[in-house]
This record gives sequence, structure tokens and C-alpha cells, in this order.
Amino acid sequence: MRRASGDRPEGPRLVGRERETRLLRAALAAAPSLVLVVGEAGTGKSRLVDELARDHPARWLTGQCHPVQDQAPLTPVLEALAPVLDARPGTGTPWRGELVPGMRHSVFARVTEVLGSLGPAVLFIEDLHWADRGTLQLLRFLASRLPREVRLVGTYRPEDTRSAGEITALAGCVRAGTRTAEVRVQPLPAVAVREMAGQLLGVDALPEALAGELFERTGGLPFVVEEFLRDVQVGPDGLISAVERALAETRAPVALRASVTIKLEQVTEACRRVVWAAAVLDSPASDSLIGAVAEVLGMQLTEAVDVALARGLLGQVRPGLYDLRHALAQRAVYETIPPDELRRLHRRAAEALAAREPGAHARIADHSRRGGLIDVWLAQAELAAGQLVAAGEAESAISQLLEMLRIEVLPWADRARLATRLGHAAVESSLWSEAMVAIRMVLDEALRPSADRGRLRLALGVLLHDRAGEFGTARRELAGAIAELGQDPASAAWAMSALAVPTSGTEEIAEHRAWMHRASRLLGEAGEDLRAGRDRSAGPADDGENLRGGSAGVMVRRNRGRLGLALGDLSETDESAYSARGLLWLGHDRRSAALPAGVGTRLWQAWLAGDWELLPERLLRARAVGESAPLVQAELDLVAGRMWLARGDVAGAKELLLSVGGELPVRAAALATVGRLHLAAEQGGAALGAIEEFVEVVRRKDGWAWASEFVATTCLALDAVGRREDAVGLLTEFEAGLVGRDAPASVAAGKLVRAFVVGDLGFDEAASAYRAIGRPYDECLALEEKARRALDVGDSAQLVALAATYEKFGARWDARRCRDALREAGVAVTSRRGRRGYGNALSPRETEVARLAAQGLSNSRIAAELSVSVSTVEDHLTNAMRKLKIRSRHELGPLVNP
Repeated sequence: MRRASGDRPEGPRLVGRERETRLLRAALAAAPSLVLVVGEAGTGKSRLVDELARDHPARWLTGQCHPVQDQAPLTPVLEALAPVLDARPGTGTPWRGELVPGMRHSVFARVTEVLGSLGPAVLFIEDLHWADRGTLQLLRFLASRLPREVRLVGTYRPEDTRSAGEITALAGCVRAGTRTAEVRVQPLPAVAVREMAGQLLGVDALPEALAGELFERTGGLPFVVEEFLRDVQVGPDGLISAVERALAETRAPVALRASVTIKLEQVTEACRRVVWAAAVLDSPASDSLIGAVAEVLGMQLTEAVDVALARGLLGQVRPGLYDLRHALAQRAVYETIPPDELRRLHRRAAEALAAREPGAHARIADHSRRGGLIDVWLAQAELAAGQLVAAGEAESAISQLLEMLRIEVLPWADRARLATRLGHAAVESSLWSEAMVAIRMVLDEALRPSADRGRLRLALGVLLHDRAGEFGTARRELAGAIAELGQDPASAAWAMSALAVPTSGTEEIAEHRAWMHRASRLLGEAGEDLRAGRDRSAGPADDGENLRGGSAGVMVRRNRGRLGLALGDLSETDESAYSARGLLWLGHDRRSAALPAGVGTRLWQAWLAGDWELLPERLLRARAVGESAPLVQAELDLVAGRMWLARGDVAGAKELLLSVGGELPVRAAALATVGRLHLAAEQGGAALGAIEEFVEVVRRKDGWAWASEFVATTCLALDAVGRREDAVGLLTEFEAGLVGRDAPASVAAGKLVRAFVVGDLGFDEAASAYRAIGRPYDECLALEEKARRALDVGDSAQLVALAATYEKFGARWDARRCRDALREAGVAVTSRRGRRGYGNALSPRETEVARLAAQGLSNSRIAAELSVSVSTVEDHLTNAMRKLKIRSRHELGPLVNP
């Protein structure tokens, strides 16, 4: 195919247009023929024609109509014919400019003659809805006498033209033997939008929920889908976040804004105000609500809505509910509204919603803010924040509260109340650090002790303890809060219960128990019925009274459950992420997996369950999501350190594991791993030196239930240096500390030590205990000593099988340790020598992968670029980050780019 004008670059592969393609292909196969391709803006009419034109054997001549009032007559047709028209000097034929009425027929005849001389040809005129009267007359003339080998193709939007009748009348002008066809192009169905988005983003399939949102926001229009996804770059926070940003931030393109402006100029004032009101409301609304905002009523409103629907300015989402056709259309209309009118419309929207939907606090607040009603905004936004927290939308609530706190003229008592609510909403949010900054700013304004200041210090203390991991500072703030909360016993009890959580600090367990006893007694004296909150796991309630009452009871109970979990008591666990983490420490892995949990807990669960295949990629994504949360980072470092060790990077693993902070159970697990790598190298003294000091911390906290692996490693280290009596003594103390406690991981660890040190149990019993709780890697570690002892008496089969099992896990370090033992025993082992090593320097492939990652490419895109698997990319990227001693791919750029 040769296109004489209007060439466009090829777009993505056409999807969801099988029926339209079939109809258009059949119509173009015949000649002469007239084909009209009809559809609203953005459906891809021109794209459909282009797709068929690419392989069509005829010569294509393309012209386009434009929305310009003073466009010279016939311009679209003459531009299409420009490459072939023979305008020789002296002919006197006025191809451009105003046509002389008496010469119009001769010009039309000349155009027809030129087309007839070309042989097989297609005259393609786009956007006929903008055609001038002369162009339509020429096309009618041409349609009535189309040359034998010529096809006439036009596209138009029925909603954009008042001349639709003149365009469709073209079909009535053709002579006998001329084929006519109308191809209607509708918006894409949801399944096609999902396929198109996957194609544009270079992924096999977009997540169903995200695809559904994209369909809703685009109305199924291919043009809008492309506009949203055109510049999406999938970063380390993943595909979903990248697409959500695009949906939130993409501006309406200039062409769409221009089209909308023209449409609005062509309708009545009442219709324009109705469309403006719908854009301001920005969600499906009834005609009565739209009319109230637009101040258009009765028949005038009915007619305005009818015209807006006919012109494609509004769409009917569901019977009786109207909205702009898609998100970019809403943004385009919104940008046409004059600023003073925009503020007035937002005020009217706030008033109308308050009258019709008084519970829609978030929407009323947003319209009030945009309309300049500051007092109304503040009142409604605070109510909205409570609603959002209750609905599990803490991020939106925090954004509302942070914006409110920027109003510096608010009285301090109001700012303190808002900041307190902000702190409680942020406990389980990624915006916790922003909340801490805001709370500290408000605290700095209060010089005298008060209950309001005490509640602020409570909110700050909880954030410091449960998110920032600044345990010492947190305990000081909580203790200070208690001193100021004499008039608010519920909040004081909350602060006391937070001090009762025993997974940080150096206090004796008796002190934690005393705090919990005081908290429970204080709430009882305040008349708080803790059982009323027994089934509630949500955060703080909506109003201040509830915040100091019922929700305080919920939080005291939750902290009592956290204290109980640390002691192996499951009687008061709830459905929170805290319980998921505590259950995992005890060895209730399956029960933990059934609860909501943070990303660090999820990865620790995956490690313990032997689900390692996607662990490197999940770690990289988690680094991006949790890089500002120290307690999350500690859990991620623990998993990463274990993964590095399993893959054979002993030095890197040791360095990372020794740096692990966070809560005591996380630190204990990290130290246990360090001790184990020393024991594997037959360095019992080094192992003991790295971990023995922490034994006293476990004793002070009565932490036998959560310190399973740590205590077992310490016992084995004591035995390795000849201190068997001390090892047995620690084991006896450990087992005594577990009496009456529900801690299956510690029970399994005790069996392992008893088999190893005392010898009165078999290793199979320890392995079975680990198998029962779903920890296959720990099961292998228990069986390894049994296999080694079998090797000592000439049975190598068990250790050979175990080495193979380790390899399947990806535990190369463990497999190599088994093979080394086999070689020392004289057993022939297949060499596992790999390719050349690069030490701590990046290999060429690692460098290549790291540079592509630094450019923002996702792992799947890097894999496609280098023709390797995604898992290979994950391995290279993990190794590169380890060698460069960084924890986030955001840090790669300066280190790997030349």
C-alpha cells in the first residue's frame, strides 16, 4: 500500500476489532464502493482503516478535515489529491481558495477524472464531521459517479456533527453497482482493554482488578487507554503502582481539550453548565444532583442532558446516572471551566451533597476545600478521616489530616486533636514518617503538660515503637504521656499497655507484666468494658470520645495479646498483623499465614516454608515498598542474609546479619544464623562469641518461646567448645521455660539439641517436629547430623540424598558442605565447578542487568531485552546489589552507570 498523505507510525497490534476488521475488509474488496466508518472520538476508527490499508493493494490518498471555521473549501480532498493533481499553468482551474459558483461542476468533474485515471485507488477522508459544505458537495458528486476502480472511505463521529444526515446521505447518491457499507466502531469490551494494556506495558496479563479500573476510567476507548499508558515506566514499586500513578496523573491531551472546547461552544449555556457540573462532581450522579449544582432545573435540565448525551459530552453509566465518558474527558472539561465559576460550582456541589448525601463527608470536604469553604472543609474532612480509617483506607485519611494540619491559623487544641488522630491512623501506614514529623511540629508548640499533649505523646510513642523501631525514645514518650493523662485513664491505659510489649528494650519481664496489670486495672476503674472491643481489630474510632474509650480497650487487648504471644500464650490473639508475626515466631506458621501480615512477615513465612523460587524478586519489590520502615527492613535483612548464606556468600551474609536490628525475635534469628555459619566452619568459639551475650536478654524477657533457633544454636556452640555441662544446663532451662507454653518451634529446637548433645532422642524426632510445623529447610538441617553420623559408619546414601535436596531448595552452601564431607570420607562426588568467579567485582552480565535496572526497566523487560529468564535476571540483580552493598535498586544508578 502507498499512502500519499497523512502517514502515521504503526501503533500497537489491533485488539478487539475482529468483527469490524472483517466488515471493512469485505467492503474494501469491492470496487467501486463507499464505506463510512462511524464511532465516537477515541474508538480507533482511523487506526482500524490504517490496519487494513497497510496490506491493501490499491493506491491510498488521504485527506483530513479540521475544526477550522475559515478552512478553504475542498481542502481535505485537494490535499489528498495533491501528489497526483496536474495543475499546469494556464489551465485556470481554481484548485484552492473560494470556488467560483459557475465553475464548481467543472472542478468536481476534474477531481472525478483524476481519480479515474489512477487505476485501483482509495480516497480516504478522515473526520467528515468537520467537513465544510463544499467538501460534502464534492463527495456527493463523486459518490454518484465513482470510477470503476475507486473506493471512497470516510470516518466521522456522529456526536460531533450537525450534518450527520448529509454524511449518511452519501449512500443514497451512489449509482447502481456501487457497494455501500457502514462500519460502526464501539468502545472495546473489558477483556480487550486488558489485552491492549498488557501489550502496551509488555506484560502477559494485567491484574484483573487493575484492568477493571482501567476499563472504568477509559470507557473502553483505545485512544484513552494509550494516553494513560503511553509513558508508563515500571519501577521497583511494581506494575500496579506505575499504572495507578498514570491513572491519577495523566493530563488530557491537547487534541482532546480542543475537541471538548469546540463541542462546548456549540451547545446552549444550560447544556454547558450541566457538563461543567458533571465534571466538577467527577462521579456518576443523577440528573437532579447535576442540575442542582448547575442551577438548571425542569425541562431546561432534561433538554440539556439530552443534548449532552447526543453530543457525546455525557454518558449514561447506569439508568438515571450520568458522568463524563472517561477520566481524560472529565479532566479536559474541568480545565475549560473559568476559575471563578469553578469555585462557585464546587461550593454548590458541597451544598447539594450535604443536602442529599450527608454521610458523604470525603466528597463534601473536597468540594468545600476547592470552593473556599474552609470551615466546612475542616469539619467534614475530620469526619471523612474517621470514615476512611474505619473502611481500611488509612492512606487517604492521612492525606486528609496532613492537609488540614497545614492550616496554621487553627487553634492549637484543634491541631492537637487532628495530629493525634493522624498518629493513630498512621500506625499501619506507609505514611508513618510524615505523620511523625507533623506530630512533633504540633508538640513543639505546646510548652505546658496537658491531656491533649499527653494524647499526642501517646500517638508519637506508638509510632516510634511500632514503626520507627526507636524503642528507647518511644518508651520515654509513652512514660511521659502517662504522666500527663491523669484526666484520661483510657488513653493512659493504652500507653501502659504499649510499655507492656516485651519484644524490645532491656527491662525484666516482670516490669512488662506490671505495666499490663496497671493498664487493665485502670481501664476497669474507668468503667471500660474490654469485651466490647473483643472482636474489633480496626484502628481508632471516629470520634474523640470513642478514641479515648472503646478503641483504647481494643488496643489494650491487642497489646495484651502481644505480651501473651511473646510468652507462648495464644489465648488473646486477634486478627492483626501483630498476631501474624508473633505466631510465626512461635512456630504456628500455617495459622500465621492465614492472617493479614506485613511484607517482612510474608517473606519470613516464605523462607521458613521453603518457598524460595520467587524470593529474590519479592525481596527487591519489598525493598522499594518498605525502605523507609526500619522494622520492616530488619525483617527483610534477616531473609536476605539467610538467602545470601544459602547461596554461598558467607562473608556478605555475616556482615548483613550482624547489622540486623528491629525487635528481639528478629535479632535472635539473625544471631542464630551467624552462629550456625561459624559452627559449619568448625569455629565453635567464634560462634559462641557472636551470640552468648544475647542469652541474658532472652532470660530477662523470659523469651524462650520465641528464641527457639537462637537457644539451639547457643547450646550447640557450647557443646562444640567442650562446655557440654553448660549446654545441657541451658537446654534444661529452655525446656523448663516452655512448660505450659504453646511454642512448637521451640519444642522442635529442644528436641534437636537433645538429640545432638544429650543423645536420648533421635534426629528423626526433631526432623518430624519441624516437618509438622511446615519448615522443610529446618527439617533438612536436623537430618544432616543424622546423615553425617551414618557417613561415619560407612553409609553415604543419606548425605548424598540430602545434598540433592538442598540443591532443589537453592541452598548451594548447604549442598556444598554435604559434598565436602562426602569427599573427605572418600566418597566420589560429581564436580559442581561452575563458571569463572568474579569475587566482589560485578560480572559483565551482572553489570549489564544492573544498568538496565538503574534505567527503570522491570525484571521482565530486562529478561526480554537480554533473552534470558526472569529468574536469571533476579539472580544477577541480587548478586549485584549484594556486591555493591546496597539494599534498593534505586541506589544502582551512580554505582553502575558510566
